[in-house]
Amino acid sequence: LGRDDMWARACEGVEAGVVLVANHAAWREGSQAAKSAPFDKFALRGPLPADAGGDMVARVLPVVILTARDGKGGFDALLLERRTGILLGDIKGDDYAVAPINPLWFGGVDARDAVKVLAQHDGSEAPEGLEAVFTGVACGPWAKARPLIEAGKIMATRSMVFAGKTTFQPGEIEKQVDAGLWRPASVSRDVLFKERSEPSSRPGSKPLWRDILELCDGEYGALVRDLYDL
Repeated sequence: LGRDDMWARACEGVEAGVVLVANHAAWREGSQAAKSAPFDKFALRGPLPADAGGDMVARVLPVVILTARDGKGGFDALLLERRTGILLGDIKGDDYAVAPINPLWFGGVDARDAVKVLAQHDGSEAPEGLEAVFTGVACGPWAKARPLIEAGKIMATRSMVFAGKTTFQPGEIEKQVDAGLWRPASVSRDVLFKERSEPSSRPGSKPLWRDILELCDGEYGALVRDLYDL
């Protein structure tokens, strides 16, 4: 698979393929915007402590990729970089034997019994059974992705498997962006599928939240400098 290089860019508006990065200041105790933040959507108990910072907070702040617009004008999405602590090889049976060392990620509180895959692929068309998210990245159910991995049409190492998903009602994201809860970004495949250690002990390994905002730079990068007191 060809490399996209490591890039991310601030973008206007929301559509499938856009990554929403939480504005940490709006999700903290004491923030007016926090009153409308959807903490329960991401299994968070409430606003983050005002005095917390660094990687600990960056790994908790939601980063969400919009995978598809539904028929009513809302969005399906996946919460990124939230581990369940389970590897696919830990699951009984042979259904996940094609990718035993892949983590099972937590995609959101909706449809928790559904297992979805976000995968990188060659060519401009999404593999059969998956739906395009943006060029070179597709999403679909595990039942459709598994035979593609077995056939070598997508790679297990460039696939993320999620339990559950996140859904947004029509107009919900737009209101939250206007309220300052999110910073929308376009992100390369190499940033999305970069292997990251936890905690960030490996040289060059950063939480996805920090990586995207620093690559965007400008106003977005300032959020990182503020959180990490740089």
